[in-house]
Amino acid sequence: MPERKSIFITGAASGIGLATAKRFAKEGWFVGLADVNRAGLASALAAIGSATQAGTNCGSCRPAIARLLEATLTDTKEAAE
Repeated sequence: MPERKSIFITGAASGIGLATAKRFAKEGWFVGLADVNRAGLASALAAIGSATQAGTNCGSCRPAIARLLEATLTDTKEAAE
């Protein structure tokens, strides 16, 4: 089975970030989403579907973003196995 590709997008709750996330998800990528807008991020997650992870993004949240990025990569690897 081919390895599944993954991408991590910040600013994913709206605008270009959301459009980019939708495009990659549509093409079969596993998408990690981050944004400071929690409500918008929840809406983006619901709109994009099951091949996503999401978390909030802020300057003091670097450990949370690192965990989300790791989860994105781990889920991608497990999905390809």
